[in-house]
Amino acid sequence: MSRRSPSLSSDSTNSQTTSRYGTPEPMDVVPAGGGIIEHILTSKDFIVSYGGSSQYQSGGVSACGLAALNFVRVILGKEQGGIRGETLLREVASHQTAQEIMSICGQWAGSAHLEVDEIFRVPLFQQCLKSSGTFFERPSISSFRRLLGHLQDPNARHVSTAVVITRPPEIVACMKIATQHQDVFVIFDSHPRPSHPDGAGFIFNTSLDATAEQLSELMSVDRKLLSDDNMQWQAQLLGNFSGLLLKARQGEQSKDSMAQTLVEASLQILNERGQIAELKTENRELKESIMALKEENSLFVATNAQLQEELLALRQEFTDAQRWTRSQETRSSSQSTGTWFPSIWSRNPSPPPHSSSSRKDKQKANSNRYIIGPPGPEYRHNTREQSRRNRPPSPIPGSSRWAESKNIQDAAKQAKPSSMTAKEEEDLFIAQRISLQLNSDALRDASMAARLQREFEEEDLRIISEQRDLMQLVQATFECEICFEETPEDDLAQIPKCDHSFCRQCLRDHIVSRVNDHRYPIMCPSCTAGKHGEPSVITDDMVREIGIPEKVYTTLEEMSLASFSVLLHCRQCKSSLYVARDEFQELKVLNCPLPACHYMWCKQCQQPVTNTDGHSCDGSKELEQLMATRGWKHCPGCKTPIQKESGCNHMTCSSPGCNMHFCYRCGESIIASASPSDIRPAISSHYSRCHLFEELPDRAVPP
Repeated sequence: MSRRSPSLSSDSTNSQTTSRYGTPEPMDVVPAGGGIIEHILTSKDFIVSYGGSSQYQSGGVSACGLAALNFVRVILGKEQGGIRGETLLREVASHQTAQEIMSICGQWAGSAHLEVDEIFRVPLFQQCLKSSGTFFERPSISSFRRLLGHLQDPNARHVSTAVVITRPPEIVACMKIATQHQDVFVIFDSHPRPSHPDGAGFIFNTSLDATAEQLSELMSVDRKLLSDDNMQWQAQLLGNFSGLLLKARQGEQSKDSMAQTLVEASLQILNERGQIAELKTENRELKESIMALKEENSLFVATNAQLQEELLALRQEFTDAQRWTRSQETRSSSQSTGTWFPSIWSRNPSPPPHSSSSRKDKQKANSNRYIIGPPGPEYRHNTREQSRRNRPPSPIPGSSRWAESKNIQDAAKQAKPSSMTAKEEEDLFIAQRISLQLNSDALRDASMAARLQREFEEEDLRIISEQRDLMQLVQATFECEICFEETPEDDLAQIPKCDHSFCRQCLRDHIVSRVNDHRYPIMCPSCTAGKHGEPSVITDDMVREIGIPEKVYTTLEEMSLASFSVLLHCRQCKSSLYVARDEFQELKVLNCPLPACHYMWCKQCQQPVTNTDGHSCDGSKELEQLMATRGWKHCPGCKTPIQKESGCNHMTCSSPGCNMHFCYRCGESIIASASPSDIRPAISSHYSRCHLFEELPDRAVPP
């Protein structure tokens, strides 16, 4: 928030400057009155600029489009009010007009780069401006010459017209002002340039070709960038410019039209607030959906773990079944004759193949699983009964069971020797049937295990995809170093130098608290509490980004200005403004810095002064003598008189922005700082050779 103070020289006159108005050494000074018109009409390029009027010092960094449209609105509005010709040129070059144009930027602190079409749809500009067309072309002198030709419309010979030119990311405005003898082109550029580095520039020119050449220099593009065929279309788009042709709407602005403008602006604000409310509702619903998806994801993870365990069990059971089947096939192939037959049907001692079916299905499946063992006594007594009991019903011819039974019978006939009895044939038939049933069960279990494996892999891929989507939806958070709460990164306020992170509300409360305590500069709270190293300072840009109340911000500006300037009030013109502190301290007789006021007065006695030679102020010597008698001291920094009432000799100046610490006993300066880590060593160093407390005699002891 640094501001350049006007000069305090006693020969201040009304003047216009071509650049850096109000600086100690202006580049060019043009006499007021008709002289500036002669310079505009006779010079090829005449530039008027005022210090501190650029868009970066007035408001947001992307306010060039807003400033350009406001320039067109203000100048065309003055012409609608009856100011024309050379008088209008004088108004355009005035400091008051420049302030009126750039004042709108101070109320826009956003960093979004709005398009000219979006700004033009605002009721403020729609009410008084009308678009007459749009021009698109690549930047060159010939294209800008054609664009300026549209401003010289024969049907509007004596009416001013304007065009707002956009070549991303910069926006300027050009206006044709009709005078009695010739047309004058005015280029308004809110960006600082080498020709006007301290503020916005008004470039006057009477030549269309020279104006086109000036615009070509402002909107120049690197030709190598355009000749590269590999560049994306977005980069190619930067090599073009557009021009929005504007003119004033006919008719004066009545109270009804202004009221209608207010109604439209209010409705637009209500519409924006409604959209904000809808977005908040949508954000809340998204957060609830995220929480539900998190819970569902946790269930999926648990189900996934359970399926993994079941899959491992199925694989183990399938491996055991294959091993058992192979062993049975090997045993069957080793028997060359049918002299040995199975007799005992016992339960399978190994774990049966496992699937995702219920426990009852597993038990049912296990009840049909048998292995073949050597003959025993039980077989000899119960063979026939078990044969009749285990023998299935006769299959229907043509069915699958009938085909299976037929295959078994054929195999039994092939393996049966000629000397086998009926009992042995029955045992062989039963053994082969059981062997085929076991093979069929093993194949069915293998198919089921493969199907479950596929289902598991598909479900695992789906869960991984859902987890990835959830992680993208979850917003990153950080821990505020003041309230120690987890806060979304959208609410992050990070100090650049030390990278300490705070939520915006906590940092805003800290800034307001320090301003209310009249402490400047404002230090990082974490650096101050840490007591090590140089604490970081919260910059003015960050204060504007955080957003504080307007009253607090005004106090902060005054405190920042108080560190290097003094508020000076003129009793004659009743105006107040800040002046440089070092120049103020050097002068004894003050002169009002405003050009129209020549009032001079004494800085000490505040009395008017007509002759600076031999002036004296009654009471100054008495005050110095009184201070010497009473032992009062001056602050070494700001020279403020200070009286100690009680306590130690370490004094701290209470003037905003001074931060001077000095010794009341010897009057020596200790340190000028607001950092506790710097103050404590300086105090200890000074009072190692001076007295911090006065030594008073004990009243209870007689002399």
